[in-house]
Amino acid sequence: KAYEAFEWHGHDLSRPLTDEGLRRAQLMGESLLQREEKIDTIVASFALRSLQTAQAIHQFFPTAHLIQTELTNPDSLGVEGYHQAFKTFGTSNILYVGHEPDLSSIVYQHTSHFIIFKKPTLVKMNESLTTIITYFSYSEVI
Repeated sequence: KAYEAFEWHGHDLSRPLTDEGLRRAQLMGESLLQREEKIDTIVASFALRSLQTAQAIHQFFPTAHLIQTELTNPDSLGVEGYHQAFKTFGTSNILYVGHEPDLSSIVYQHTSHFIIFKKPTLVKMNESLTTIITYFSYSEVI
């Protein structure tokens, strides 16, 4: 969980996770490790909260490459930015730390499943992005 926009007086990209948000991100990383997920690359936007989430998960996958890109910045290119990121970085064994509503829109465009994700949520899709393999949210990790 990040500070809400109305609570933060700086630039949106500098809005950090709360202590609770950091704890949730670490729990998500631990859960991914326990599920024996294979992650070769973690892609985050330039939003501080995205980087903090990626770094917390990276602690559990220290051999994964950690990449930041403006393509998935909030209020930037939206869904098109994610499509460009998929072309640039791929979709196999890559964890995208993204933003809502863009992630929900990507899933809907590729699978016709309309899911409103609670934060934080991780979605694993097949490499062609046509099938949701699994998804889980913080409430499933507790």
